[in-house]
Amino acid sequence: MAKKQYVYKGRSRVITQMPKVEIGNKTLIDSCSFLIMASSPLANLKMLGSPLINDQYNDDVLNLYLDGIHTVCKNPNIIIVGGFQIKKILKHNRRAEFSVIENVLFELTNNAEDLRVGLNATKACPLVVFDAQFIPSFKSMELLFENKKESSMLWSKRNVDKIGCDISNSKIINFYAYKCPNKLLGGYYLSASDADKMRRRVVGSTFNRNKFDFEMLTELRIRAKEDNSSSYRLDENNEN
Repeated sequence: MAKKQYVYKGRSRVITQMPKVEIGNKTLIDSCSFLIMASSPLANLKMLGSPLINDQYNDDVLNLYLDGIHTVCKNPNIIIVGGFQIKKILKHNRRAEFSVIENVLFELTNNAEDLRVGLNATKACPLVVFDAQFIPSFKSMELLFENKKESSMLWSKRNVDKIGCDISNSKIINFYAYKCPNKLLGGYYLSASDADKMRRRVVGSTFNRNKFDFEMLTELRIRAKEDNSSSYRLDENNEN
């Protein structure tokens, strides 16, 4: 009797090739900290490794981040929080451009621990936080820096079963839930005062390491900005 064969006809959980992301040519801010949370393996698949540097995309993701950040900020303070494959990040040929912090609990926590250790390593200045699986375009950066006194996050309308957000008429985030039509992208801007508020909330025995970054940010008044640019999330099924 012939052995049955099954062919998977669905789409890949991750995009199959590195996207082309627009990089601008003008400075948007003089001084800012950039925190890139990268401790979790891409799409929770260890074989793909860190979203920033792995066998599928080589160094392309991290190079896009560094090029984009140096374009929009004159004096960036770039911090990468890594866990899985952190040694590969440490060996990157542009290592002089960023600092690395290890999240030793990356297998036991969600990215709240990335946010905690990263926040406590940044200066008292505006802070941009990126989920490493989100690759921002230049337009994404422009939206985040549109009002430097107001904290904001990026979203778009996407038909995916991921964490989404409910947005009020005044464009403020109300709450987060699964399967909302307004998809979170993974880019956040915190004003200097809001960054300090978050630092105070992630210290002490009451801090919950099992939260996600968006859950922690619900304590702040965050402006929601729709991003219809060529930004990407590497763990989504994007068409190329």
